[in-house]
Amino acid sequence: DHPTDLIVVPHHSYSKEGSFFRRKSAEPIVRKSGEMALFIPDNCEGFISPETGDVSLTKILVPVDFDPDPQLAANAAMRVARALGEENVHFTVLHVGTPGSAPQVNFVKDKEGWTVETIELEGDPKEVIAKVVQKNKPQLVVMATAGHDSFLDALRGSVTERVLRDCRVPLLTIPEHIHLI
Repeated sequence: DHPTDLIVVPHHSYSKEGSFFRRKSAEPIVRKSGEMALFIPDNCEGFISPETGDVSLTKILVPVDFDPDPQLAANAAMRVARALGEENVHFTVLHVGTPGSAPQVNFVKDKEGWTVETIELEGDPKEVIAKVVQKNKPQLVVMATAGHDSFLDALRGSVTERVLRDCRVPLLTIPEHIHLI
């Protein structure tokens, strides 16, 4: 009833054992709202110091596919970096699929210190994204989401929801109907 620009929610991860039957509250609330959401997992360092409020956002991972529109996640990642006034940000665009098949994503490098790298890997999207998060240690993951678009998604969750369950860094989700410049 009261649209907002962003929902910020804590996210509690559960062990694999019995996690399918645990009651989840954040995911359904955000899905139903249709708004952008920043999920903050338990015990993550994040990019804002709780002691001082200082911001340090130097690495952003942007997993993309052809659907939803990959530019949506790129625009959101740039918008966050702009809003926080970050001078030196390394954006890593990750496509999980056949090498050489990554969708085109355009970054406007507002700051001289902004860099963009594209990685293409094969495998299960959730597993590959988790490995890249563990290896590259981004402070933020930004993903566009179409929500549940199949029977299987309704059972196990969308790729974004499955990534969220194992992600140990803040995850910004952008529903496909939101258009950012």
